[in-house]
Amino acid sequence: MSAEPRTGSFQGLNVSEAVELGELLAFVSDWLARDPNRLDVSLCEFVGVPDHVGPVCSVDELRAEVARFAGMLLGYTPAGEFLT
Repeated sequence: MSAEPRTGSFQGLNVSEAVELGELLAFVSDWLARDPNRLDVSLCEFVGVPDHVGPVCSVDELRAEVARFAGMLLGYTPAGEFLT
């Protein structure tokens, strides 16, 4: 028997808005996992960091942050375990 997701109180968001935002972030996290090599190049181009500086943030790091926020909104850990 799995636990039901638990949503916290977020200033300015009602529960349905928090769930919708969490689902959007989970979707983005899944998309970032799809092709990290190609997306790393795109992310570096988007951020505009010169090659000699090196990457400021990798797609894997960005995905981890997005997944963390999705989990906070939807009530689970980045490992997919529901918060109790």
